[in-house]
Amino acid sequence: QNKIMFKKIFISIFFLINSFVFSQDFNFNPTDCNMTILIDNPQLVDFSLDGGEIPLDALIGVFYTNDTGELACAGVSTWSGYGNSNSVAAFGSEAGLDNGFLDAEEFTWLLNYEDENGNSQIVIASSSIMSTSGMFIDTYSCNGFGQLISVIFSTSCCADELACNYNDACGTNDPSVCEYPETYYNCEATCINDTDDDEVCD
Repeated sequence: QNKIMFKKIFISIFFLINSFVFSQDFNFNPTDCNMTILIDNPQLVDFSLDGGEIPLDALIGVFYTNDTGELACAGVSTWSGYGNSNSVAAFGSEAGLDNGFLDAEEFTWLLNYEDENGNSQIVIASSSIMSTSGMFIDTYSCNGFGQLISVIFSTSCCADELACNYNDACGTNDPSVCEYPETYYNCEATCINDTDDDEVCD
């Protein structure tokens, strides 16, 4: 019980630090209506974890915001890799209940995967794009169809705009990975402070 309590406390602190409040529970209850979202198609331009491939068998969860302001799962798909059939059913809220998406609500994507040590990791998407082409819509609609064309998950990256490796899609800032230019130089190693024009940085 102590181990379970410690794990819950650790997870809660981790996500509060990153300004996201959601349950790590990827379980959900099917409701009386859902929207089908495709995540395997020729238009899937970016589907990555820290710039690399999503691990096979990772869980892709679509989450809504409940009445208490927390993210709650409304559908899950197991990633089977590019070229395979991947889709998720996002379930909507039933009348008078808080158990799914509301009409026109935006989607929040989470990834649950095992790291190299076999530990379960949960990451919230730092950015995502839904198609609005043809019959596809980018917010929830009962019996609607969606198409996820880009989703980026980042465990740690540099969110400092002054850094040379600044990532504008960074979800969790890690200052230790930020890279900065030398004094009087920019990120292209060009001198920006040669006041006497002697081709030597001052």
